[in-house]
Amino acid sequence: MPGLQVELAGKGGAEWRGEVRARGETTQQKQQRWRADALTARERVKDPISQPVQRSRQQSCNYNDPMLAIRYVTLAALVVWLGGLVALGMLMMPSTEDLRRLQLVGYACGAIIFVGLLVIKFIGPPPHDFFRRIGVVAAMMFVALYAGMRPQDWLASLSPAVNIGLGFVLLFWYVRE
Repeated sequence: MPGLQVELAGKGGAEWRGEVRARGETTQQKQQRWRADALTARERVKDPISQPVQRSRQQSCNYNDPMLAIRYVTLAALVVWLGGLVALGMLMMPSTEDLRRLQLVGYACGAIIFVGLLVIKFIGPPPHDFFRRIGVVAAMMFVALYAGMRPQDWLASLSPAVNIGLGFVLLFWYVRE
């Protein structure tokens, strides 16, 4: 038996909406209809006041995309700081002038990371483990400042190793995002 055509009244007259079968559907047809219904359901979400909202196809896959530039600058500052620590502290014997320059770079990079995390927290969506991250950056800054004020102290000689370890903890958080 042929299917029945269903027409719905529209603004400009009748509008064809599909076909209704008089008999049952095949399994394949049911699966196709279910898939189409599932896709339609995914496309429609409700906002907090229960108004239907169409989701765009170009929706961001990362919650933190609006802060991409700030995240990039923050990560670049961390990489520069870690690279300087590894290059001057582990690979060669730095002079006093090189250590002073590295400390200035470390202070600047630490400040950039600290401010970048605060901007991400208060302007964009807050990063995961924000308080731990800011604590690690503060600890790195404290270690760098201590080593800069007391360069002759035996604890100051451990500062590059401590900051490298803490820096890789921060880097781990960036990799997880």
